Amino acid sequence: MIKLIVMLICWPKIFVDGQSNVALGKMVRASSYTNPYTGFLVVDGLASSPFCFVSQTSGYQWIQIDLLWLHLVEYVHVIAKQPSSVFNTRLANSMLTTCNNLTSQLGNSNASFQCPNTAEHASRYVRVDQSSTCVNMMNVCEIVVEGQWAEIKPRKENVLLRKNGSMSSSIYASTILTGRSYFLTSDYAVNGVRNPSIKHGDSAHTNEGSTGANWIQVDMGRNYYIDYIAFLSLDTTGVNVASRVTNFIIGLTSNRSADVAPARGQYPLCNTYPGNVPIATRVSLQCSANLPAYRYLIAQQAYGMSDGYFSTSELEAYEPQNDKKDKIWCSLQNFQLFGYSFNEFQAFKPLCCIIKCLKLGEAECDSINFNYQLKICQLNKHRNGYTRTNLIRSITWSFWNATYLHIGNR
Repeated sequence: MIKLIVMLICWPKIFVDGQSNVALGKMVRASSYTNPYTGFLVVDGLASSPFCFVSQTSGYQWIQIDLLWLHLVEYVHVIAKQPSSVFNTRLANSMLTTCNNLTSQLGNSNASFQCPNTAEHASRYVRVDQSSTCVNMMNVCEIVVEGQWAEIKPRKENVLLRKNGSMSSSIYASTILTGRSYFLTSDYAVNGVRNPSIKHGDSAHTNEGSTGANWIQVDMGRNYYIDYIAFLSLDTTGVNVASRVTNFIIGLTSNRSADVAPARGQYPLCNTYPGNVPIATRVSLQCSANLPAYRYLIAQQAYGMSDGYFSTSELEAYEPQNDKKDKIWCSLQNFQLFGYSFNEFQAFKPLCCIIKCLKLGEAECDSINFNYQLKICQLNKHRNGYTRTNLIRSITWSFWNATYLHIGNR
């Protein structure tokens, strides 16, 4: 794949903002867990039973918190552990960095650790473990991580967080931790809680079969350009459940669902996820940078996928980091998008086509084809997406489309 950067700016310093509990609501992996007491319960903000993590066995066990972005971590506080258990804490990025124990752990339920917080120790992962000689199962109610943002670009707002939404349908379910029953509405997809456990009842879940509409729409409150979305899949052992989100669709629109219900192929396409989504995983998907700003974001199941019942534990969306004109044009060599061309002309190189596409603006041009042998450029328009079978193999052609320039983790 060839990438052409239209504009590239370098930022020499790390951006630092105020210190807070940077682990709250983030992603967690664990060496094992006793269902339903999963690793996420150490970052849920609740420090008492039944909202506590319990490992499946004793001996060497670990919890790893994914902060999603780089942070300068200063303190790690372990709350409500077994008094006879002794833990170690490390920062894990390119190398493991040990944090110093500040408390006498034996006989105490809480422990604190101080970590090196200089720029060379900026970390995305925090790992807490117990030794192989420990006779207890690892049991922790909460882990608080004090730190500061350390990406090279300022923090961007998740424009979906706690916004109003709607769904084609919702399923009625209960949480095993409290026994409460309720509808799994779109509110649970945008509450900032990245909990993939279906048993905890913290996901949005439609109630339609594979031929149903199966969509979630979120009102962002105003028009936004979207750089990328993040989508969190459920933790499951069922193949049918995991495959429900295969090739999921992200769209954008100016129409609220009460006026125009989302229908596949009838709204501007951000992107389609390419294939299977790993279970209990937060994946990101960049949008086309040739779309204008829209107010409503749509997540929809691919038609006929598995047995229906579309779901997500969390849905996020972020604006471009820089000026919306900063784009990367990526090429797929030896392919041509057939059937969507609206203008064809002679061009010496792909850059000539890209400049022409940019001049036409957001409403006209979505991608280009370029023939290296004939020196021909084709401008394509496919605002609501294109049929994958129309992307055909052709030796002398290349297919180009644009995403926003992005630096750092997503």
